[in-house]
Amino acid sequence: MDFNLIVTPGILTIALIVSIVGVPEAYVPRNNLIGVRIPLTFASDENWRKTNVFGARLLTAMSYLTLLFFGRANQALFFTVFLTLLILSTLVVFGYSYRLSRKLL
Repeated sequence: MDFNLIVTPGILTIALIVSIVGVPEAYVPRNNLIGVRIPLTFASDENWRKTNVFGARLLTAMSYLTLLFFGRANQALFFTVFLTLLILSTLVVFGYSYRLSRKLL
């Protein structure tokens, strides 16, 4: 059994799910289930809204980049690119929320 035949569609499915999750994230009110849930975003409604809109756009863009890269790399490289983009986008969103919270104070 070829391992790539199982893992590659799974990673593709994860990328599709991430892009779908990114869309409603921009429109949810403060809650404990969906969105960027860090203390900085819970501090104000404006920080929550702006951080989640930014995060949703970045998450969706990251997923589309991953999907574009899907057919051009082997499974290991694809997985590495996906995880790298996911970690970088998370760090960028946290940095954006921190910068925004400093501006709002």
